[in-house]
Amino acid sequence: MSEISLEIKGRPWKFVLVTDKRYDKLHNKNGEDSVAVTMAGLYEVHFKKSCWDLITIRHEIGHILYNMSLTGSAENTPEQVQEIYCEIIGHHWSDIGIWTDRVAEKFFQES
Repeated sequence: MSEISLEIKGRPWKFVLVTDKRYDKLHNKNGEDSVAVTMAGLYEVHFKKSCWDLITIRHEIGHILYNMSLTGSAENTPEQVQEIYCEIIGHHWSDIGIWTDRVAEKFFQES
């Protein structure tokens, strides 16, 4: 199991590369086919070892940034969610690339 911790918006987040068997036991208990999951309450992201890629890392970072946007009590319309994501991309585009590269470098070392 490989992991790296990154500070995102002032909070440490742990990115963990999990063996396929363990990942399926933890996150695909009922035959789902997920390859990554963000656990916001734990500030942790798990990736299935055989399936991770740059797009999946960026996707999960998107979940982190949306979750940290503190919109949980709002009843957002699809248009409002789109605006939130556009703001996230506008403000964090460079950071998303840097964070993705750091996670990928660590996972490449372990693959």
